[in-house]
Amino acid sequence: MTRAIPCLALACLAALAQPAAAAIRVEVNGVDANLRRNVLALLSLERYKDRDRIEADAVERLYRRVDSEVRDALRPFGYYNPSVHSTLTADANHRNWRVQIDIRAGEPVLVEEVSIIVRGPGATDPVFTRIVSAPALIRGKRLEHAAYERTKSELQSAAATYGYLDARLLRSELQVDPQALTARAYL
Repeated sequence: MTRAIPCLALACLAALAQPAAAAIRVEVNGVDANLRRNVLALLSLERYKDRDRIEADAVERLYRRVDSEVRDALRPFGYYNPSVHSTLTADANHRNWRVQIDIRAGEPVLVEEVSIIVRGPGATDPVFTRIVSAPALIRGKRLEHAAYERTKSELQSAAATYGYLDARLLRSELQVDPQALTARAYL
């Protein structure tokens, strides 16, 4: 028992000598759960928040990326002109940081035109006509890049699955006009 007390005392001293872990708390306000998840997934600050030690200048450098990273996170959901306001605060010894990000997504880009054309032997195949008649992208709805990619993938997958081995996409284009808030998809 007498040997346990010095060992316990040394363990307590060692724990006190370790610097406290840095903490970065990121709050995202003003957007729904899907957008918030994507913003957090793309924020450099979020990836560094669990580091044992992070210097003040590194936090400030990562903070300067917030605006562009938030904008990049919203584009796949059709929001190209968001309003982003963020603040960075730290405690007195710069160990605990708080980043508050307030977002107004703004008006979304709407799909103005969807043109899917299948040429050749598969043009009348029901598998392709189903994809063409009910694409994931819908005219008049908010642009979602994932829907465009899903439609492309469905066409390619159908071609490979149903024996159209020479099939290829001649045109795969998504045109976005952020000022006019419109998008056009051509496949």
